Amino acid sequence: MTIQQLQAFVAVCETNNFAKAAKNLNMYPSNLSYTITEFENSLDVLLLNRSKKGVYPNILGQEVYTRAKKILELVSSCMENADTINQNRRGFTITYSRQFSLASFQSGLKELHRDFSDHGISLDLIIPNDQTMAFHALATKRSDMAILYEDVFDPVGYQKKWVANDSLYVALSSSHRLAFRRTLSLNDIKDQTILLCQDGNLWDQYVQKLFFHSNMTPSKFTYCYNSLLQRELILQHPHYVSIVSSLSVPDLDTDSINSSNDMESNLVYLPLNHEINQRKVYAVYPEDGENPEMVENVLDFICK
Repeated sequence: MTIQQLQAFVAVCETNNFAKAAKNLNMYPSNLSYTITEFENSLDVLLLNRSKKGVYPNILGQEVYTRAKKILELVSSCMENADTINQNRRGFTITYSRQFSLASFQSGLKELHRDFSDHGISLDLIIPNDQTMAFHALATKRSDMAILYEDVFDPVGYQKKWVANDSLYVALSSSHRLAFRRTLSLNDIKDQTILLCQDGNLWDQYVQKLFFHSNMTPSKFTYCYNSLLQRELILQHPHYVSIVSSLSVPDLDTDSINSSNDMESNLVYLPLNHEINQRKVYAVYPEDGENPEMVENVLDFICK
């Protein structure tokens, strides 16, 4: 479905003919009725039941119209000149063909989460940014949030394989493409959860802008990235634990890790579920990258 078709649907609603608009949901090959069904918990079943009685109540059409108009408003605000909207399994996909600034888009993600969180709406945004990435933003009535960067470098086959009992996974990426996925409610993420990221600046943007506003205090949420940036940040905010990682194994002995001023050059591969002071670390690492002695030395350095 194109944005123009969705606009046409909204235009019909704006004539206050919600019954006609509801009936016309099936007029497109990739139709809005399935999408709205996802939003409204099997809306087409409701419409079918109402149609058997010969009526399409205005109140139902009004609700559908409100959701559709909100979609258009958000598309306009965070993805100007988006190309198409297509249905997907949980909701719909917006495709945007041109380059844009991640910095300008992060506010759009925040708006999506805040405005859709009460409606259980699923949204996929297909966006080219050096490489095309798929942002999956899922906001449900339980205030859960999930984002998945689709095309993730994964040297040991963990890509798209998630353990349901673990709260969050993060995959280190060779191309600054990351992956993390919610498997529990944000309210279930405790102090022991630590997230890893390849690009510290990008991660800093998303964690602070997207998650911290969702009733998540810094003391409840710890994340890691591949650069210390400023040591003062770590000292001033001890809930930030920075684990250094890079993409080439440095020829370092373990003593040099503690003495090196260039922490960015040090590679740390963390095994899955490794614990730092009883805080779990979820990470993906190359098969030959695990070096327990190096890991322990670096963890001692950053956690003491």
